[in-house]
Formats: sequence, structure tokens, C-alpha cells
Amino acid sequence: MKVLQAEKKQSKAESDSAIERLRTDMERFRTDMERNRTDMERFRTEMLKDVKSTSEAAVTRIMIAMGISVAFLSGVIGFVGFLLNGNT
Repeated sequence: MKVLQAEKKQSKAESDSAIERLRTDMERFRTDMERNRTDMERFRTEMLKDVKSTSEAAVTRIMIAMGISVAFLSGVIGFVGFLLNGNT
């Protein structure tokens, strides 16, 4: 009878120990997940900043190129118009 009680106590102690290890592991897992979520959020913010600056630079270049193209075409049209009006 005493052996059965001793085995019960040992089994309960092992069970309690396993439960405590599980709680510790779950807490560590939760902490790691929170840290990873924070890191991912920081990474996403940095990437959005990089994409925004890159796209702004590209848009600026495109606008400059379009301005130069419009100015050039206006000059060509004006010159051709001048030549056509000068011949009549």
C-alpha cells in the first residue's frame, strides 16, 4: 500500500514537473512570437519606407523626362510650323 502511495506521489510530482515545463515552454514561445511579430512589423515599416523613396525617385525621373520630351516636341513643332509658314 505504501509503495502504491509512493508511486502515486512520484507520478504526481512528475506530472506537475511536466506541466510546469510546458507552462515555461509556452511562455517562452509566446515571448518569441511577440518578439518576431515586432521584428516583422519593423521590417515591414522599413521596406515600405524604402519602396516609397524608390518610387518617389522613379516618379521624379519620369516627370523630368516627360518635361524634357514635351519641351523638345514643342520646339520641333514650333520650328516645323515656322518653316511651313515661311514658305507660303
